[in-house]
Amino acid sequence: MGMSLFLNSIKDSDIESLIQNPILIEILECEEINTFHINTELKYGIKYEDVPRYSNWRPKEKVETLNIEGAFISLDYLLTGRGEIRCYFPFNFLTTNYRVITNMFAGPVNAFYAREVLEIARALQGIDQSVLIKEYDVSHYNEKKVYPRGYIWKEEDVDEMLEQLKSIIGFLMNASNDNKGIYTVIS
Repeated sequence: MGMSLFLNSIKDSDIESLIQNPILIEILECEEINTFHINTELKYGIKYEDVPRYSNWRPKEKVETLNIEGAFISLDYLLTGRGEIRCYFPFNFLTTNYRVITNMFAGPVNAFYAREVLEIARALQGIDQSVLIKEYDVSHYNEKKVYPRGYIWKEEDVDEMLEQLKSIIGFLMNASNDNKGIYTVIS
């Protein structure tokens, strides 16, 4: 099974709650704080007997999610110009350690406020897709063994990445229009 990146839209006030109490990510991702599987004191600095006071927390609005399957790493590679041209925020938002809430699952949980989501969306909209197509180099992807491992990259793969990019931009614009930030989870 490959890795996936989940973009989750959430109100800025809920992001603040997550930053102040990272244990709340357990509710968002697992629907409960499972004390049988995690040592809350070791992982979050919260004693077992204090866990119930966090258990009733819920986000202010429904969290919308976009699942970007394993190709998010290759898309990041394309967006950042192979880590050489645009390897800075907001273009590297898919894999950067930006505002880390906690380390969970296969990578850090990052948060971006609503104003940052708008900045990301506008930056991605501003990239000329013909430039990305020109920068996409199949031999380089295969030589560097860009994720997913063992995959043989083809010329037409750039089309799928550009479609995925359109989905991401649409998701980010919807979050921005709803005045929401996002948090990201790799699993």
